[in-house]
Amino acid sequence: YCETCASIGNVLWNYRMFLMDADGKYYDVLERTLYNALLSGVSLSGDRFFYPNPLESHGQHERQAWFDCACCPSNICRFLPSVPGYIYAMDSSIVYVNLFIQNEAALQVGNHLTHFELSTKYPWDGKVVIRIKDSNPLPFTIAIRIPGWARGEAVPSNLYEFTDDNVSPWKLQVNNKNYPFEFSKGYVFIYKTWNSGDEIELELPMEVQTIKAHPAVKADSDKIALQRGPLVYCLEWTDQPNIDLWNIAINRQKGFKIYSDNSLLPGCFNIQGEACRLDNSKANDCFEFKAIPYFLWAHRGKGSMRVWMPYLASHE
Repeated sequence: YCETCASIGNVLWNYRMFLMDADGKYYDVLERTLYNALLSGVSLSGDRFFYPNPLESHGQHERQAWFDCACCPSNICRFLPSVPGYIYAMDSSIVYVNLFIQNEAALQVGNHLTHFELSTKYPWDGKVVIRIKDSNPLPFTIAIRIPGWARGEAVPSNLYEFTDDNVSPWKLQVNNKNYPFEFSKGYVFIYKTWNSGDEIELELPMEVQTIKAHPAVKADSDKIALQRGPLVYCLEWTDQPNIDLWNIAINRQKGFKIYSDNSLLPGCFNIQGEACRLDNSKANDCFEFKAIPYFLWAHRGKGSMRVWMPYLASHE
């Protein structure tokens, strides 16, 4: 069902839990919800909305301009302007960097107003640069969230897991050098006397990852979902012409590649891989599939869509 209002409620709840415990697991769930289920609730044009955000469709779903029960359109229009307020958090002399969204900010650190600049193309690129823009030296701690997906953790529970434990390491430097830090509750804590021009550079791995669900989730048994960075991907009918999405399986052994595609959204990266028909209607009937970020689906007319896909090994 994944109602748009429920997604917003999920973000609000996890934000408040983080404020109580300063644990990055809450922001891991918040970020996943924000970039996927929540953003799917509004069209790129900003004037059409989903009430539910299903993970598969036979073509019966289409964003609407309004609903008789109009909680979702008004809620998401209210929520999206508040997103900048979720990027940072403060705790005495600690600045928490929670979301990687390009911005400039002035934050009160002790008795000083400290200016930050965060540069990134996230979620399409894993490079994040944080610059200090103050002239006066100031000692304090910067805590940067390392997302669970960059540490081999799909979600902070066993409900969903990555099928492959081999995740490329994330990298962090201060002023182009390795710098000592502490890691706790999903955050890197860096303490130093910060000066104007100091930079922290974080590099997060952005490989395509495959996710499996807990065996108790019967609807997703013998299926996988695709993820890159914080984004979950889906297969949509218009990218697989003349293909029945309910008659194919992904050949994950062939691997995946990404490609830039500006047709839906400038800067967007899609996923390519190999899929095969399950009915063996043709010899060697495999083809190259395309997957788009889930939040971008249903922008090219009504048609079928799937997030959870069978994989070939489960049918061998």
